[in-house]
Amino acid sequence: MATTNLSQGTVEWETYRRSHIGGSDIAAIIGLSPWKSAYDVYQEKVYGSKQEVTQAMQLGKAKESIARLKYMEVTGIVVLPAVIEYGPWNVAMASLDGLSDDEKHLVEIKCPSRKIIEECALKNIPDYYHAQIQWQLMCSGAECADYFCYYDDEFWAQMLIVPDPKMQEEMLAKAKEFWDMVEKRIEPPKPKDKYQEIESKEFEQIADAYREFDTMEKHAKDMKANLKEQLVGFADNVGTNISGYGIRVFSKAGAKVVDWKSVCKKYSISDNELAQFTTVKSSSWVVTINSSS
Repeated sequence: MATTNLSQGTVEWETYRRSHIGGSDIAAIIGLSPWKSAYDVYQEKVYGSKQEVTQAMQLGKAKESIARLKYMEVTGIVVLPAVIEYGPWNVAMASLDGLSDDEKHLVEIKCPSRKIIEECALKNIPDYYHAQIQWQLMCSGAECADYFCYYDDEFWAQMLIVPDPKMQEEMLAKAKEFWDMVEKRIEPPKPKDKYQEIESKEFEQIADAYREFDTMEKHAKDMKANLKEQLVGFADNVGTNISGYGIRVFSKAGAKVVDWKSVCKKYSISDNELAQFTTVKSSSWVVTINSSS
């Protein structure tokens, strides 16, 4: 591992990333990213196109330093951001949210939805995040990593990730194939559009209203979380449950959850055996907002 002097978020760092493959690229290159494809990464490296920064990405970046402090408080491990290169093939790099002084431990901080944090508490991690962390472990040579999901100081979860040499080897091989295409200017196949474009004035009006209310809802949630933190501060000050003006503030014990992965491992229950007790929920429609909108 080679450590650079680059600071994340700077123009120099952006320029450097364009000539390297980082942790946020690898999931797309191997087909695991829900947000972009190998074609998109190619456009970024060759033509300098940039992924649009969404509101969720901005919020996550704003929370990162607070989350890192919470992580250090919880674990007792001091970590600092770092930009590193993989020694055996210096095209591979990683921008780390935190690396320990002895370079044996790293942390990847996410500020995702509550559902993903709940899954983290159950020791589940999305494939695309797992690929990113395995790439970071490969580049750094660290002994382990913590996948740290943070919403606020009361709602967070962490999961230990250890190196998977086989997965790292497979990712590295695909990354080298991709980089060969970049150097030879061979464009990867453009992913097919899975959606039928609709042209309707009524749909446009409803869509505009939906995006507007979505922004308002996110702002309201942030405001509510801030006000909750202030109310809890009063309870902390008096050291007991409090009430007044139509509001109650009280301490609630954490919910108990079953770690099914550990149960299956302890009692040697295979995935096929567990599948007998699995039910499939009926499908439903999902509405999301395109980052380009």
